[in-house]
Amino acid sequence: MFTALAEARTLAVEPELLATMTISLVNGLQQQWLFDRDTVKVEQALRSFLSSMIPGLDR
Repeated sequence: MFTALAEARTLAVEPELLATMTISLVNGLQQQWLFDRDTVKVEQALRSFLSSMIPGLDR
């Protein structure tokens, strides 16, 4: 998916870097969620991150 977006020139960074960043974010959010399920908003954080990296995603 990220490679296709890169070919369409819609990514802010290289697709490999974005994949690594996304996996790292998800892993960190999962760990935080295990400690504090009421406070950590996994979906909101992931959507916000991807919207900042992929222009037009939040439409």
